[in-house]
Amino acid sequence: MFLTPAPWPPAFVDAMRKSYLAAGPRFATLTMVPKPLELNAFGSGAAQWWETMERKPITRLMFIGLLLFILVLGAWFIFFG
Repeated sequence: MFLTPAPWPPAFVDAMRKSYLAAGPRFATLTMVPKPLELNAFGSGAAQWWETMERKPITRLMFIGLLLFILVLGAWFIFFG
């Protein structure tokens, strides 16, 4: 009935308005507590590695130096190899 064009019968319009006002349950507000992340073996290893990098600056410097060396070596082979 409501899929037909606009001149609807008054009884239908009245029934739709009443049912709209009475529709739906009242929703309760819920509190969501955050849970800690569950990391797999790769994720927990990465988290441990990250903590090590934060605690030991020499390890961080060695890692950055290794990355730079690999980048320079890769650029050397790309451009001159």
